[in-house]
Amino acid sequence: MKKIQKITSNYIMKILHELELYYFSPNEISSLFDFPKVKTYEILRHLKHKGLILSLESGKYLLLGFQPERVLSNPLSDTFLLKNSEAFITHISSASL
Repeated sequence: MKKIQKITSNYIMKILHELELYYFSPNEISSLFDFPKVKTYEILRHLKHKGLILSLESGKYLLLGFQPERVLSNPLSDTFLLKNSEAFITHISSASL
């Protein structure tokens, strides 16, 4: 079994932002950081709890907190946001309170 280095939330967010990976799946995170699936889901739960990502449907996440205008303009997220606009609007509304 590989030794997993301690990787911070900020580092993960930075890499996702640099790669313009604003809409992603657990498989993409697992491959990108070479994490086992269990560790990937732990990290996703942690990022979601910190409000850095948003789960809008099963197995799909949206990166928050870095240049929201780029997240919203990402062509991969457009269809997804249209399908899940109510959840997204609720999240944005609660975050601004």
